[in-house]
Amino acid sequence: MFERNRENDISSIGACVAIELATVSGAAQSETCFMTRTTVLFLMLANAATLLAQDANTNQRDVTDLESQLQAEHEHVQELNNALQQLQQQVNQLKNGNARATSSQPAGENGTSHQPAGTTTALGGTTSSSNPDQPLAIRFRGITLAPGGFLDATGIFRTRNENADVDSTFGSIPLAGTANAGLSEFRGTGRATRFSLLAQGK
Repeated sequence: MFERNRENDISSIGACVAIELATVSGAAQSETCFMTRTTVLFLMLANAATLLAQDANTNQRDVTDLESQLQAEHEHVQELNNALQQLQQQVNQLKNGNARATSSQPAGENGTSHQPAGTTTALGGTTSSSNPDQPLAIRFRGITLAPGGFLDATGIFRTRNENADVDSTFGSIPLAGTANAGLSEFRGTGRATRFSLLAQGK
């Protein structure tokens, strides 16, 4: 009987050991599963962080490219504005030049006269110069004086000396053998010059 009790005790101890071994094995399996899940979660988080970093770099490059394009467009617009301002200045200069040319035209070209009708002389008269087609005239106390005339210069050369003026005297032409027949003659005169003065009154 004592041996039977001993066998029962050994059987009870074996059962307790088996139960504890099973408990330890279950705890180890649970810890292994936890570690596996933690590792997988860490790998997923690392992969997500890598993807986010790549997306951020791509977005940064895109933003940099857009800023470069925007700067180039701004410079192009600035160049166009400068060219437009230069053209506007040239147009204004041409307009000013045309305006000055129009204001400086004489009376015969634009139909209006900006000059006085006459120039006052020392005697109180006026010199008419409004119409360039009319002769120069001096107005004095109701009388219009228009000077006129012409200048003449005459040169004469004769192979025989006649001692005459412009008009040749055929009766005094020296004959051969005389003293004047061997002499030539040259004369210059302005005797035909004439001056005139036309006076007109009202």
